[in-house]
Amino acid sequence: VAVGLLAACEPNYVVQTTEVNLAIGCGGTTTVNTIWAVPQEVAPIGFVWLNHGFARSNDNMADLQKKYASRGLIVVSPTLSAFGGCSVNSSAMHIAIANLLVAAPDPGSALEASYDAARSALSLPAADLPATYALSGHSAGGALVTVVGGLINTNPDASVRARLRGLMLLDPVENADDGMAANLPNLTDKPVYTVSAPNSSCN
Repeated sequence: VAVGLLAACEPNYVVQTTEVNLAIGCGGTTTVNTIWAVPQEVAPIGFVWLNHGFARSNDNMADLQKKYASRGLIVVSPTLSAFGGCSVNSSAMHIAIANLLVAAPDPGSALEASYDAARSALSLPAADLPATYALSGHSAGGALVTVVGGLINTNPDASVRARLRGLMLLDPVENADDGMAANLPNLTDKPVYTVSAPNSSCN
C-alpha cells in the first residue's frame, strides 16, 4: 500500500545508501544527518521524504527506506532533534521542511545539494531529483508530514501542489499544536493512507 502512491509492487531494484548532511532553514540553518537511498538501474519515478518519530533517528527507518527505494523511489530520511525550537515536533521545523520541499526543484536548492552529495558519495553520475514526491512518517513523524503536506497543499502555486502525490502515515500521533487535525482538511484531494496499531499510552 505504501509504495502504491508512486509505484507498482512488482519491482525489486538494488538499492545503495549513504549518509550526508542536509541544511534545513530552521533557526537560521540547522544541519542534520541524512540517509539517502537510491535505486539502481532505473530512472527513479519520484522521491519520498521519510521521517522518524519522537526520540528516534533515521536508523530506525532503515529497513522501510530500503523497501521504498527498491520499488524505484529515491528516499531521503533525516535525523531530527527530539527537543528544542527546531525539533521533530516544532512548528518552525515543519514550516522549514515545507519550504525545503517547495524549493527542491530550484537550481542550488538545499535538498538538491544534499542529493548531489549523496550521488557523489555513491559514485553515481549527476542527476536532478524527480519532480514528484510523497511524504511518509512514523509516530510524531506522521504528524510532521501531515503538517508539511497541509502547508504545501495550500501553496497558491498549482504546480507546487501537484508535485505532492500523497502521504503514508505509520502509527501517527497528534502533536501538541493539533497539527494533524488542522492540516488533514487541507489534504482532501490527495491520497492519505495510515497503518496504525491499537491505541496505547504512546500513540
